[in-house]
Amino acid sequence: MSERRKFTRKKTQGAASSAALAPESRPVVSEEERREQIVAEKRRRAEESRQQRVAMRQAEAEARRQAEAEARRQAEEEEARQQAAAQAKADLQRRKAAAAARRRAEERRAAEEQARQAAEAAEERAQAKAAALARQKAEAIKRAKAEEAEEQARLKAEAAKRAQAEEAARLQAEAKARAAEDARKQHEAEQAAREEAEAQARAKALADERAKIEAEAKAAEQTRQSQVARARTLKEEKAKALLVAAEKAEQDAAAEEDALNEAKERLIAARRRLKIAALTRKKLEAELQRTEAAISETEAEEPAAEPAPKLAAPAKVSASADSEAAWEALRSFPVDEKHLERQRIITAARREPSHATFDVLRTRLLQALADKGWSRVAVTSPTKNCGKTFVAANLAISLSRQENCRTMVFDFDLRKPSMAAVFGQSEPGSIGAMLRGETDFQDHLRCMGRNSIHAGRKLCFGLNDTQESYASELLADRSTADLLNKIEGHYQPDVMLFDLPPALYFDDVLAMRNNFDAVLLVVGGGVTKPKEIKEVEQRLGPDVPLLGTVLNKAEGAEVERYTY
Repeated sequence: MSERRKFTRKKTQGAASSAALAPESRPVVSEEERREQIVAEKRRRAEESRQQRVAMRQAEAEARRQAEAEARRQAEEEEARQQAAAQAKADLQRRKAAAAARRRAEERRAAEEQARQAAEAAEERAQAKAAALARQKAEAIKRAKAEEAEEQARLKAEAAKRAQAEEAARLQAEAKARAAEDARKQHEAEQAAREEAEAQARAKALADERAKIEAEAKAAEQTRQSQVARARTLKEEKAKALLVAAEKAEQDAAAEEDALNEAKERLIAARRRLKIAALTRKKLEAELQRTEAAISETEAEEPAAEPAPKLAAPAKVSASADSEAAWEALRSFPVDEKHLERQRIITAARREPSHATFDVLRTRLLQALADKGWSRVAVTSPTKNCGKTFVAANLAISLSRQENCRTMVFDFDLRKPSMAAVFGQSEPGSIGAMLRGETDFQDHLRCMGRNSIHAGRKLCFGLNDTQESYASELLADRSTADLLNKIEGHYQPDVMLFDLPPALYFDDVLAMRNNFDAVLLVVGGGVTKPKEIKEVEQRLGPDVPLLGTVLNKAEGAEVERYTY
């Protein structure tokens, strides 16, 4: 018992003694009315004290949010600067690539000019050789007979045709295969050698010249075709390479543009959160001033009453536009009614009469929380297989149908998470990462999407798919308490349910003690023994309020349907 509580008790006893010593000086009041007045006064003072603690807690949370927002803003600015530097670097690389491409084009044009000059020189040599050959043929014609003269004239005509074909091949090769300079030079050398051999052969035997000329023409045509094919292949490969490079550049530009747009969206969202935080801070400061004024007036009148239980839930402030916007911004997950039926979520379809028991539990729970000014409830059981997750899930669905009741459910059974499977979610993410601050709670929390079971949108889940080796240490850490306060201040829920492991197996419930107001104990019919319930009560201690005990798996507890 704290010093403040002892002082208050002494003051109360003193006041009672004074009343007993001088009854004639006070109005006659019945014992029941006097008790009601004392209880009402205690509640009023407890409510004022609780509002003061809430305001202080929210102010601390707001300060932490501002620091986190400033850190995020600096991180976003640093990221934007890095992106700008990356963009500048990419632009410089693109300019360098363009300059290199221009240099390569200039070199290619120079090489093509050299190839053209070499081809012209080769053409001149071929013409000189053809003139020499013509002179030799003229001398042979003079010595030959008339028939040989006719044959020589025909051969000249064929030679002229071959020269024209070679000229056409040269022009075509120059236009389509300028990049094949070495191959053309080798071909020209081979062609010159063949022409020299042809000249010697024609000097020896004019009869064999026609066959040699035809063979040369065929070889030249084949060479030309191979050169044209090689030039076409090379050109196609270069075109494909340029196309791939262009596509890659476009993809890089698109990726950079997407990254820039995403950064802009994050910056806009951060600015919006900063505005919301500023408005919330002003409201909290005004509320704190009003609370301090009320406390000062109360302390001036008489001593403070006995304080409320430690870490009672914050007094609810009327739903603000900020909290409404926060609930509207929650992302949702799809709801499968058949899957919920398979998981025995009887409050979903409401086909079984026993769903009414959860409605009764819901109403009694809300009444108890309203009387005490609480909002955080831990759901646990003495041992396993008692159905604590079953009770928490059905109670959450029932709470969602209560008008103007905001409910948040957290799967804090970090050693064996199962609520995600109950609602058919395979990869909801790690709630441990959220508690450690590795992921933002606004990205992790989800609400139920459109459904046919009439479950309201004011039901939010913190599901989990990752086991934690140090669960109790994480639940007892100060960061967990800070995050829960932050979540409560952001969404202003009416009820927060925590699905915790069995109380007799681990110390998770005790580690979580400072973060909830009361315990809802689920016992299994035929599973839980009376001594286990007593052991849970002893382990939790007298300072942990027990809201009630829910008997699950009860035999012979059939609920009949009824109608009017």
